[in-house]
Amino acid sequence: MAATIIDGVYVLKKQVGKGGMAAVYQAEVDQARFDYTTLYAYTQVQAPTHTERRKKAETLAEDLRSRSLDLATMRAILEAQKIPIPGAQVAIKVATGPTIALPRFEAEWKNLLCLNHENVVKVYGGGVYQKRPYYAMEYLENLVPPKRIKEEFTIRQKLEILVQAGRGLQYLHDNGIIHRDIKPDNMVTCQNTPSPLAGEGGGEGCCSITKVTDLGLGKSLDDPMGLTQSGAVMGTPAYMAPEQIASTRDVDHRADIYSLGAALYDLVTGMRPYHDK
Repeated sequence: MAATIIDGVYVLKKQVGKGGMAAVYQAEVDQARFDYTTLYAYTQVQAPTHTERRKKAETLAEDLRSRSLDLATMRAILEAQKIPIPGAQVAIKVATGPTIALPRFEAEWKNLLCLNHENVVKVYGGGVYQKRPYYAMEYLENLVPPKRIKEEFTIRQKLEILVQAGRGLQYLHDNGIIHRDIKPDNMVTCQNTPSPLAGEGGGEGCCSITKVTDLGLGKSLDDPMGLTQSGAVMGTPAYMAPEQIASTRDVDHRADIYSLGAALYDLVTGMRPYHDK
């Protein structure tokens, strides 16, 4: 069977995850054909709010495409600025549902494109292929399933996961973005990476890093319109704050803090808060 090639750049190798309305694939990257224009534009602009930053980035990206700038030059600039660029392989998230909310899917990857933090999954760009939206993000290896974390990790290791996820969330909040679906499955932990909390002597939990992922329900606080109707309920009920159950749209960063606490409760006790309700 011939391999699926997206936009002549990404060669899908195998499916590595599925949930909700999307599937995730491991993919090889033809780095000679990767278009750095969007990534470059989104990481070069500044603005008072995240929404304004995105608008300026879109304008810059269109201008750069009209000039046909050398992609190797843009790559060299990104590398010099220590901005992550795709390696030999990435993860590709592809919408799979019968009804696809293109604006929401696009908002998910564009909200992440201009951000760069070690505890937030890095996105490199996206688009639409055969009428299905997709985006490319860093490929995370040696993932530790939440079930194993609950059963095998110590309290200290579980707290380290919480701290790192909290750092990622704080970075999102500082950029005006609310996640709205924090849960153990969206706090992805990888082994074999030096921990930010480990001292020179290493120690317990020194070989893992946690990244906040899946901003499919994320929203920008500075966008008054948003993509969620007032009164709508979206998220994972077992981890949602009471005010989010009342209305997903009318929440701020405190809903994420509640969900982070609920996720920790689950990791430590092995059961979700109010699991019997």
